[in-house]
This record gives sequence, structure tokens and C-alpha cells, in this order.
Amino acid sequence: MTMRRRPGCEPLVLTALTARGGSAGSPVRLRCGSRLWPRISYPPGCGATRGCGDCGVEPLMVKQERAARTRESLVLAAAEVFAAEGFAAASIAAISERAGVTSGAVQFHFDGKPALARAVEARAARALRRIAEAEGEPERAGAPLKVLVDATYALLELLAADVVVRAGFALGADAAHQSLVDLRGQCRLWAEELMATADRAGLLAEGLAPQDAARVVVAFTAGLKGLGAVEPEWTPRQALARIWAVVLPGIAPGENGAATEQETD
Repeated sequence: MTMRRRPGCEPLVLTALTARGGSAGSPVRLRCGSRLWPRISYPPGCGATRGCGDCGVEPLMVKQERAARTRESLVLAAAEVFAAEGFAAASIAAISERAGVTSGAVQFHFDGKPALARAVEARAARALRRIAEAEGEPERAGAPLKVLVDATYALLELLAADVVVRAGFALGADAAHQSLVDLRGQCRLWAEELMATADRAGLLAEGLAPQDAARVVVAFTAGLKGLGAVEPEWTPRQALARIWAVVLPGIAPGENGAATEQETD
């Protein structure tokens, strides 16, 4: 197969000439310089002699990139609708309108509302894992309680900034949705690991079970968004600092500095 540019086409648009009797609909590869174009099939009647806008043929890579952008916009739109209305009240029509696509496009990318909800939860779970990775391994950190305190502030900021994470937590507590991802459970397990590390280091109060301490931390962190609505003079960050100032001495006597440092940042 030989290649040449069609007169008047853009630099990356090439014409494919089949040298061995290629027929309409046969797949070809297009190369421009060092860039290998994805495999594409020409439509009937094209004669495998055009690969530009003349016949609407589009490289598969471009289609995949556009599909990925559409899926991303749908996940974001679904998160906004789920966070505002809940799973039961949310509709495909509302999600498609917010994303700026047709309802048919939603159905093409996702098999209904439950699939959209699962995509939102999966992305929220990835965001939580990034917090854990950023804070580092508990054993290497050397200060597990400070790691935990810092992680609660990071989670609070993520909840405020990322509607997908907010929607993910909301979906997990929504009785109308059968969630396959336990975001609160993930937070609790990581908190338990950090508390267990602190316990082995002799940092926890005598007789305090690491699991119990972790449950307390997850409970008050998850409830801070609601506290902001009841006590508007408190920002969630200020509220978290005050709660840590009360709770941390009971969990780990002598470790209160880890909480107060964040309040003054």
C-alpha cells in the first residue's frame, strides 16, 4: 500500500491507495511521519481512496478520545444530579441535559442509572486511594497519628471540592441504590491500620482498641459536612481542629500537637 497526501488536505490527512486490489470496506493503516494512525474501515463506495473529511472517515483514536471525554462528562453530570437529588429521584434525562448530550448517548455509554452510579463510586474510590498513597505507608511514616489527622483534613477538603466524592459517599448511604463500593468501609479500614500501628508503638491510651478509635474518627469526619449547615460560623476545617483537640488526648495522651498544627495552617 502506498501513501500520498490529497491536494488541499491538512498535513495529517493522507490518501491510501491499495496496491493489491483493496476493496471498499477493507481496513488500512495510515502513517504520517512517526505517527501510526489506528486501523479504520472505509465505508462502501469509498473505494479505499479517501481518508479525510471528504467521506467522513475518522481515525479510531479520535473516536476513542471523544468517547472518553463524553464518559467523563457523564460521570460528572451524574455525580452532580445524584448529590443534589439522590439516586431514586435522579433521571437519565436530567443527567443527559446536564452533560449536554442526548439520552441515547447516555444509554450508549452506560447500561442505565445503576451503571452510572457505580462509575461515580469507582471514581470516588480512586480519589480516596490517592489520599492514602499521598500520605504514605504507616510503617514508613513513623507518625501514624499525624498521618491520620492529616488524612482527615485531606478528606474534608476533597469532600468540599469534588462532587464525585460527595456523591460517592451519598450513594453508599442511599437505600435506593445497591452500592458495590463501601467508601466509608475503606476509610475505616485505613484508619484501623493507622491506629493499629500507633498501638504497636505504644501511642494509644491504655485499654483502647484500635478498631474503636478508628470508628470514632471516621464517624466525626463523615459528619462534619452536616455540622457546617447547623453551625454556619464554623468552617468544617475549624470544626475538625476543635474536635481533634478534644478527641485526640483521649485516644493518645501527649499527641495533641498533631491536631493543633493543622488549625493554624
